[in-house]
Amino acid sequence: DSRDPWRAYAVTPKHMGDSSEDDSSDDEHFLGPNYGNPADMTVGNASVRMNNADGTWSRLGSTAQLHNLCTRIYNSPFHEGDREIFFEPYVEFIKYLCHLWDKYNNVVAVEFFNEPPIAGLPNLYTLLTLRRQLWDFYGAVLEELAEAEPAIKAPVALDDWTSSVPGESCYVSLFALSGMSSYAKEQIRSVAEQDRLILSFHRYEPPCTVSFAELCEKAKDLQVWVLASRFG
Repeated sequence: DSRDPWRAYAVTPKHMGDSSEDDSSDDEHFLGPNYGNPADMTVGNASVRMNNADGTWSRLGSTAQLHNLCTRIYNSPFHEGDREIFFEPYVEFIKYLCHLWDKYNNVVAVEFFNEPPIAGLPNLYTLLTLRRQLWDFYGAVLEELAEAEPAIKAPVALDDWTSSVPGESCYVSLFALSGMSSYAKEQIRSVAEQDRLILSFHRYEPPCTVSFAELCEKAKDLQVWVLASRFG
């Protein structure tokens, strides 16, 4: 954009900026006038730069920062404070992406998370019910999308924790024991019946202990569209 080279990378909801300025672009329903400020984006966030520098990324999974934050994110739909801070802006962003699907035929689906991490330590109960919390989060997002106007038609891609597939290893199966709530199942079933649900999964060793072909078969057993979005 000749007016603002940062525009394409902006995700600041309009209500978070100064609405006094006029923005007549197609993105007016989502982007506020501060969309071009790098300080409002990941590139301007010192914490994000530090977390992604050199080998830091591979160590994040064992940090208190990740375990505390992800637990709050997964439960944010059901917590008044975190719902306002995280969940509601997140849903607005997902809605925005879903409506972009209407405009561009090269967009396959909108993926909610990439490799949602394990979280909850040092609380073992929270850790072992992590998967249930994650799918309740997805259910809450899907419920909001179902009520959106104009109606959302875009397919959605959901990743199980760490983008795994239940049954790919004993380790993964352990976390699957917590199952899904009836609430999450209802929301997911509704989208699946509209033929708009995709399971996005990755294959890495570890944790996967089966071949790629076997993993694909396990994914297809879930009877939804599947996408092997990363493997190595």
